Amino acid sequence: MSTHYHRNALKPFGAHYTTAFDASQEKYFLYFNLKKVLDLAGLALYNYMYKEEKEMEKAKETKVARPTKKGLINEIIALGIATDVAQSLSRANIEALELVKELIIARG
Repeated sequence: MSTHYHRNALKPFGAHYTTAFDASQEKYFLYFNLKKVLDLAGLALYNYMYKEEKEMEKAKETKVARPTKKGLINEIIALGIATDVAQSLSRANIEALELVKELIIARG
């Protein structure tokens, strides 16, 4: 039983070559070997993108939830500030509410 290869099929290296490589075969083997080296070294583009995606997933997992206005106002009320005074701060932005909370804590 003989092995028959289609003329465009990939053949085992060295099994069918009796002459030197032609230009297309040489390009293919250079590309293939370069791809193998990059894969093994972890430098291939898709490996880089995969690593970036994993790092972004880790960053999402460690992300701390941003405080809400309601939560900050309730914390200010819990620190002993009158409810009507704390409710008047409801139009302030979150950064201002955090500042007020820190000042109340620093005041004692």
